Amino acid sequence: MTSTLPSGISQTTSGKFRVNVMVGGVRMTETCDSLDDAMFVRARFKAGVPLSTPVANHSWTIRKAIDGY
Repeated sequence: MTSTLPSGISQTTSGKFRVNVMVGGVRMTETCDSLDDAMFVRARFKAGVPLSTPVANHSWTIRKAIDGY
């Protein structure tokens, strides 16, 4: 009997599970230790909830750095 994984989840050679889904034209990928974790991550991705918030990229000029000091 072969076990089939849900769509968007595959098992790596190391035994971990890779979640790979496309949401709104953006590919989202995460590696998880267990199938339950992978299914949770996949559900969050499908709901449009990111796992973490993106870090804002702030660019400083030398003048802003000196003024802030």
